Amino acid sequence: MKMRLGILQADHVDPEPRRRFGDFANMFVSALGGALGKGAYFDFYDVRGGRYPRRVDECDGYLITGSRASVYDDEPWIARLAGFVRELNDARARTVGICFGHQMIAHALGGRVDCADVGWGVGVHAWRLVDDRPWLRPRLDEFRLLASHKDQVEILPDGARLLAVSDFCPHAAFSIDDH
Repeated sequence: MKMRLGILQADHVDPEPRRRFGDFANMFVSALGGALGKGAYFDFYDVRGGRYPRRVDECDGYLITGSRASVYDDEPWIARLAGFVRELNDARARTVGICFGHQMIAHALGGRVDCADVGWGVGVHAWRLVDDRPWLRPRLDEFRLLASHKDQVEILPDGARLLAVSDFCPHAAFSIDDH
């Protein structure tokens, strides 16, 4: 089965590490390519630079990367990305947000994102699943991920279902309907 995943790149890795490890989009292809199989294709959209899919159904799903920016920054590209996230949601397009991307989905759909009262969360953090969804397989009670952020989702959007929490982040993962 062919699957086309659109990577909405919200930032770029600095030049020196980019030469060694690639840009954010390349890192996600490396991380996801094997899991998605040989039928997976990736399209890249530099949303910070104004490049977007022509239509929301151009890809089977989308991944919004991390960024040094904050979703509440007053930047035209951030406002445009929030509008596109609302279009994706209205179309029930499968969308995943990582770090800034997670925060952008919450922000665009009416949740609240703010700077964490406790400051930066940096290092390997333990995340606990608090809900079970059929697509969360294999089922893990806890998993560990590298974290580096000061912003977090403080209030989920209406209709969101909390999936994971951590000691640092009370709304670490959520879903909306089945997309």
